[in-house]
Amino acid sequence: MTLAELDRWPLERGWGQARKLALAQYLTRYTVLPVSRELCATWAEVAFSARKKGRSIQTADAWVAANALHYQVPLITNNRDHYSSVDGLVLLSA
Repeated sequence: MTLAELDRWPLERGWGQARKLALAQYLTRYTVLPVSRELCATWAEVAFSARKKGRSIQTADAWVAANALHYQVPLITNNRDHYSSVDGLVLLSA
């Protein structure tokens, strides 16, 4: 989901080819984690649980949270409130 959002930025901001290429080059330093059936089930649990608590979570935020839970890593964010309804999620922020 994060990668998809990064792909959208140049389109929304009208970036030129050189800047798009620089972003693509920069992103090669990172590993893209695979999607699995188990990850999809974790996303469903995150989205359902938040809605059940009366605190819906955006689809993109649910994907980010599901990945952190699935891969058992903390989620680094400056938007802690977006994830307050997700049980078991370790949040780190500045």
